[in-house]
Amino acid sequence: MKIALFIATLFVLVGCTRPRATSSAHYHVWKLDGAYEEPITDIKQWAADNFSDGPNAEQDYWKLEMFELDIDHDKIPEVFVTTPRLHGNGGGPHFVFQKRKEGYFYIGRLDGSQHTMRVLPLGSDHLPRIMTFWNNGGGSGTASISKNNGKRFIQVSSEVIRSGDSGTEEGRKRFEALFGK
Repeated sequence: MKIALFIATLFVLVGCTRPRATSSAHYHVWKLDGAYEEPITDIKQWAADNFSDGPNAEQDYWKLEMFELDIDHDKIPEVFVTTPRLHGNGGGPHFVFQKRKEGYFYIGRLDGSQHTMRVLPLGSDHLPRIMTFWNNGGGSGTASISKNNGKRFIQVSSEVIRSGDSGTEEGRKRFEALFGK
């Protein structure tokens, strides 16, 4: 009996003391719309953990996609990570990372489609700006301009554009002027 209790206690202690693969706070950043200021070595794993809201998520399940845009015009492109599993007609979430000598840093989330993201000149406050488009359905969508303060994207303006099949000719011309065909 004592041996069985000892073995059970040993299993509990070993299970409770094994090292964690990730910190306990990193996978709640997206859900809480928070900032994350620690260097990240594996941005795909960090993104998968945030999409699943838990540590050690399966990257294959999330079918992560990456692309780069230089939003701050420093000739070092930022990395965008997204998953088609969370995309609908309007687009989906994109985590944005900046490469620095210490590693990658999360600088915020943008929603929309990669195909309608446009890098804009720096604002008068010298912060990076980017325009995105979210398809609302019913022939309309929202074009938004957001600036980045190094920790998150802050929407500074938006415009509803009626550019879809049931939209207006004026709306289609406006969309084409902003995003091309």
